[in-house]
This record gives sequence, structure tokens and C-alpha cells, in this order.
Amino acid sequence: MSAGHGARMIDISADWASELAERSVSAVVFDVAADNVRIASISKAMRKSSGAGQLRQIAVIDAQRLGMEPIPASVDEVAVYPFRPGELAAKLKLIQDAASVPGDEALVFGNILIDTAGYEVRRDGVPVALTFKEQELLHFLAARPDRVFSRSQLLTEVWGYDYYGGTRTVDVHIRRLRFKLGPEMEARIQTVRNVGYKFASSI
Repeated sequence: MSAGHGARMIDISADWASELAERSVSAVVFDVAADNVRIASISKAMRKSSGAGQLRQIAVIDAQRLGMEPIPASVDEVAVYPFRPGELAAKLKLIQDAASVPGDEALVFGNILIDTAGYEVRRDGVPVALTFKEQELLHFLAARPDRVFSRSQLLTEVWGYDYYGGTRTVDVHIRRLRFKLGPEMEARIQTVRNVGYKFASSI
């Protein structure tokens, strides 16, 4: 999607870096099932590219393949299809317009420091590479410890009222947070059966 209006296609089989720069692309959508290995490589390269520093990436995956296909760690969003009308467009809009989570204090839980002001997460003093939406989800839960939120509530609060996606998106992001942050956070981001998730203040 361009920085202005409308969406544009780019040819990632060619010189995608030049195309991104020339077309002022601000978001790119990958079909995970198309070519997993190559897409993961390009996604990582795009994330590192200085010319694509503000680029937001979305990986789309068939609901029947969820959990079977590897999703590149460098993408910002995961969308599960089939989509409802307008869902992908709404997701692109939210990526462009999303506001940062309020807060001006650092939250410390075990070996994890969540800097809500600097929008950074550190584990044992080392920055953890989280996507934009993973950061928002973690900040939201950690700022409200021990409170249980349903998947629908998290979609509303973190993704926004205009989000048309299903609750599977929350599950995907929770799994990725647990994996990236390690055992300490895996134990704190707890599943409440038949309800949703909560962030435990103590474990």
C-alpha cells in the first residue's frame, strides 16, 4: 500500500528494494503458503533494509494451515483467511493509523522489562525484537495484570473497533509472544480456559 491512497502490487521476484523505494510502499502482504522459505528470507531482508524502515508486513495464511505453516518472525501482522469483506483493508489501515499504547513507566516482571515510554522490551537487558502489534498486545496485558480478557475484548482494545478479523489472530500473537520472550513470559501470559488470557503479576 502506498503512503497515500490505494494499494499497489510490487514484484518481489525482481529488485524489490528499488520498487519499494520508487513506489513509496508502506505495507506489504505475503501469502505464507506461496513459498515459505523465500518469503521468510525476503521478509527478514525488508526488515533490515534502511529504505524499508517504516514498512509494515502482513502474512496471510489459510485457516486450515494455521499451525502447520511457519510464519516469518519479522512480519508485523498475521491474517487468517478466508476473510470477511474489508478485513484486509481494515488491517492495512490499522497498521498505518494505530496509536501507541498509553503509559510512561517501565514495567518489570522477573527478567523482563517493558518500557512503555520508549516502546521497547528487554529480556536480561537485551532488546527483544517484537513486531508492532506484539508490542501493543504485551503492553496492554502487562499494564493490567491479573485481569482476564476475552479474545473479543483484546481484538477490540488492541486491534481496534474497525478490525474485522477473527479471534484466531489473538491466539497467533500470544503464541509468538510466548516463544520470543521465553519461559518467564510463557508462564505469565496465561490461558484462562473458555475465557481468554491474562497477564499474571506473579508466578
